[in-house]
Amino acid sequence: MVGSDEIMQHVDRVASRVSLMCVAGLVAGATGAAVAGYPRRATALKVAMSLGMVSTSVLVLERIAYVGLAPMMPNEEKRRFRTSHAFGGVFGGAVNGYLYQRRPMRGIVLFAPLMLAVSQMEIMYDEQRNRRIQQIISEQQQEQQQNRQHQEHERQQGDSEEDGEAQKQ
Repeated sequence: MVGSDEIMQHVDRVASRVSLMCVAGLVAGATGAAVAGYPRRATALKVAMSLGMVSTSVLVLERIAYVGLAPMMPNEEKRRFRTSHAFGGVFGGAVNGYLYQRRPMRGIVLFAPLMLAVSQMEIMYDEQRNRRIQQIISEQQQEQQQNRQHQEHERQQGDSEEDGEAQKQ
């Protein structure tokens, strides 16, 4: 059973990516309008809304597939991740292809490879982040070990100085 915290994590994930696509649509729309001589604000808003709707349909289906595949692929995170992205690309692409051009296959051809590329980039990003976290943890452990050794060395020097003073007296 999926808890409310997990559901909110999935909603936040989709929302952050949709927001990113809307910003990209604003920039792309304004740039394209400036080059083509169209009204910038109207074109930028239209492109942003289109990218927002398209990314919502694709990413929501991807997240549904990700959650649905959890019982079938409990220990295969990368495979589950790629499969859910392929699912989102195929079915979300079909929905978008039908809505925009009445040809679902065109959406599938566009979005399936795109979503697989996105999944690969996200996997590579997660691996890099995990390597960096492990590197930071190992550096902290080494630093703590060096601090302990330094403190032990200082304590031993302090003990030997006290023994030397005691022998002089």
